Amino acid sequence: GQDKVLFSLAQCYLLQKEMEKALSMLSLLINKFPQSKFKEEALFITGDIFYEKGEYDKSLNVFRTITEENQVTSSLLNKVQKKIGEVHLTQKEYSKAIDVYEQMLDHPYFQDEDKIYLELANLYNQVGNYHQSEIAFKEFVQYFPLSEDIPSAYFELGNCFYKQNLYFQGIESFQEISKQNASEQLKGKAFGQIGEGYITLTLWKEAIDALQQSLPYLGEEEISFVEYEIGRCYGKLGDFSAAGKIFSSLLKDSSKNGLSYQN
Repeated sequence: GQDKVLFSLAQCYLLQKEMEKALSMLSLLINKFPQSKFKEEALFITGDIFYEKGEYDKSLNVFRTITEENQVTSSLLNKVQKKIGEVHLTQKEYSKAIDVYEQMLDHPYFQDEDKIYLELANLYNQVGNYHQSEIAFKEFVQYFPLSEDIPSAYFELGNCFYKQNLYFQGIESFQEISKQNASEQLKGKAFGQIGEGYITLTLWKEAIDALQQSLPYLGEEEISFVEYEIGRCYGKLGDFSAAGKIFSSLLKDSSKNGLSYQN
């Protein structure tokens, strides 16, 4: 039928980056064949084109039209909701994006649940709602223990605890990373965060231990700064001999590497 031809022609224009011509064909299909099986997909592509053009209000209007259709498939509805969330994120409308993702969790057609939990957790963090972010990260690690994102989720969960001044809970989260199949870089960052947590708690021995464990995972310049922190911790403990050795070594290296250290 003509609707199929119009849809195919629109796709050809899309592949040639001729967006206006594609929009014209899609509009014809939508208006001339309201019962077409291609209508919902045509609407989705139309909304996507408006999004790519930066016409976000038009994009949202089209996507919302799809959610009101009776015959839309659960797969397409899932794609549409994600796209609506993406539009809000692009416009930095984080609260609206949160509303969209929360709605997705409440519907049976919902797909990619793990990714939405992570997105929600990060969005709550973005708007400063660290407690809700903490809850979302906890649910993620509970529901999806085999996900490859588990190590990074524990890292962000630890940061959420720190932002709420819950340092012992944060330290526990960072410690979980060493038990996971995490990257060397993330393990190093986790030990560093554990060390910083203990420094905040004025637990100098524990801080030294954690910071020393981070050293094998760090680059040369990072090692120097962490060793400086270790030296400071020894100073706080009153072990000025150990602190002096570290600072002397760093002083020699700093002339070669051009490093400086904060007080």
